[in-house]
This record gives sequence, structure tokens and C-alpha cells, in this order.
Amino acid sequence: MSRATNEDAFALFHATGSEQDRWGDQALVLLADGMGGCNAGEVASSMALAHVRESLFSKPPWDVFPTRNPSVTTPLEEEHVLQVMHEAIQSANAAIHATAEKGDGTQIGMGCTCEVGYLAQGRLFMGHVGDSRAYLYRAGAIRQLTQDQTLVNRMVAMGVLNTEEAATHPRRHELDQALGSSHPVEIQLISEKLQVGDALIFCSDGLTTHVNDRSISE
Repeated sequence: MSRATNEDAFALFHATGSEQDRWGDQALVLLADGMGGCNAGEVASSMALAHVRESLFSKPPWDVFPTRNPSVTTPLEEEHVLQVMHEAIQSANAAIHATAEKGDGTQIGMGCTCEVGYLAQGRLFMGHVGDSRAYLYRAGAIRQLTQDQTLVNRMVAMGVLNTEEAATHPRRHELDQALGSSHPVEIQLISEKLQVGDALIFCSDGLTTHVNDRSISE
């Protein structure tokens, strides 16, 4: 332990139908990591989870989680699911920023990453902001589904840095996007068809700073 507080927050919600009809199985994974070095990161991450959860639970298809009793439903519309997730994350961003602005000054500049993963009907639907990550492990190989929204990753995309230089850059943890911004955030939206035997890994940089992809795969 090198810090007095843990700024990570996560939640997992599961709703299942009967064992004879696994089609009703659904899961919602939420993860947020407060920005290190900034005020009240743990407040921002806690707010992100609470706000996204409340936003989604009030709408179908996520309204099954409070009752934990999903029924067989019509196939999900990818565009609709991702749009509602996008709106929930943007709303959380605005709420965190508003709270920081009207407080006593101790929360100015607070922010966090955000991962929202929804698994239903053999698919993963996901919204991503920041440098926390989601991986797909399939048939012995691991693949990062999310893109790190950091300053150095943007510099790599622009050709200013190579990946080796980025790995040791002193500003490699500086976020390019985070919840708590005064502007709408750039949200990476993902839809991935899953296969039997797949594993999903959701994690903050508390893991990936110290453990490389090969070790995570092992």
C-alpha cells in the first residue's frame, strides 16, 4: 500500500432465468478508478458507479437487475443499447463535474475512468472512458478491447512517440478523457460477439501498470 485511500470502485450485477433456459442470463459490470493526484478521486469513482447504475436500472433491458428475474426477450438492438449506455455515462460525467463545482473546493478537478460492460444474449456491449481496460481471453490468446485514452497513447497515434517510448514516458498516466470533465467525454463503444469458453477481464491500471498482457493471459 502506497496510498491512504483506494480510489477504485467496482460492482457486478447478475440476473438469471431458469437453468433450462440460459438465454435469460444477464450481467452488468461497472468499474471506475479515481484520478490519482487529483482531489477526491474516490468520490468521483463512487459517484460514477451510483449514477450509471441508477440511470440504467430505470430503463429496459437493465430494469431486470433490481428484480433479478429476467425473462426470454426479443433480441437486443445494438444501436439502442449502446446509445442508452452512452447517455448514462455522459450524464455521470456531468453530475461529477457539477458536484465538484458547487462543493467547498475539496472536490475541484475530481474525475475518474469508467468501464460499463453489459453481457446478454451472447454479446458484450460496452462503454469505456479513460485508461482502465477490458480484455477478451479466447482460445489461449488475450486481446485488449478498449483503447487507453491517455496523452501518450494519443501521441503514439500521431506518430510523436513509439510504443517503447510511451511505456516509460513520465506523463504516461495522464488521462486524455475522464469523467468529471466540463465537456462531453469521448466514449468508446464496443459490441463483441462472445463464444463458449471466452473470459473477460475488467481492470484498472492498478493491475496493468505492474502486470503485462502476457502475464495476465497466463
